Amino acid sequence: MPNGTAELLSACRVPDSVHSGNFGGVWEIRRHEVPVQLRRFAGMEDGEQRRFTALHRWTAETLSDQWGEIVMEDTPRELRRHLPILLAAERRVLVSGLGLGCVVRGLLAVRRVTHIDVIEIDASILAHVGKEFIGNPRIALHHGDALTVAWPGGSHWEFAWHDVWSEERHLAVVHAELLARYSQWCDRQGAWQLPRAVRDKWPRGLLGARRRTAA
Repeated sequence: MPNGTAELLSACRVPDSVHSGNFGGVWEIRRHEVPVQLRRFAGMEDGEQRRFTALHRWTAETLSDQWGEIVMEDTPRELRRHLPILLAAERRVLVSGLGLGCVVRGLLAVRRVTHIDVIEIDASILAHVGKEFIGNPRIALHHGDALTVAWPGGSHWEFAWHDVWSEERHLAVVHAELLARYSQWCDRQGAWQLPRAVRDKWPRGLLGARRRTAA
């Protein structure tokens, strides 16, 4: 990767100031050592870090599992899925879903981005991860459901990136609903791991969409 892209992905990684451990009753942040045989799968090139940070959650189906379900991680393989927003974003940006804060850190490294609104449904995530960003004049943290929150009249963002997790509903459905709702307020949007079928059928304002040329 070009040095600029590598530095951008490095900026996304979870700092040590975000402490490991349980919080909110169902969440845990853990640091993992990646086995040698899995480093290429995780997107780790020779000389890159051998550890990654993961956000785990216990659900009704994973209560008996040692680590629950991994909701998010900061391996190079996963961080590269956020490159569409990190490379394109400028001015005002909306991020739905804070998670480990990787997207927000990456956007802060982009000088073209002047303001970031983050909407997060889980108060414990905001309290544990969000405190890193409190006091930063470029960031506003909001507690609420991105699908129902009442934004002030006249709200507008040049870009939006949806990085949510859902226990009850298929992620592609939730992302499609978010894209539809925010099309009235955003010039361009995208979502983590957006299915190709959605990208191909969405209007031109979708980040990462495959452009079809006229025959």
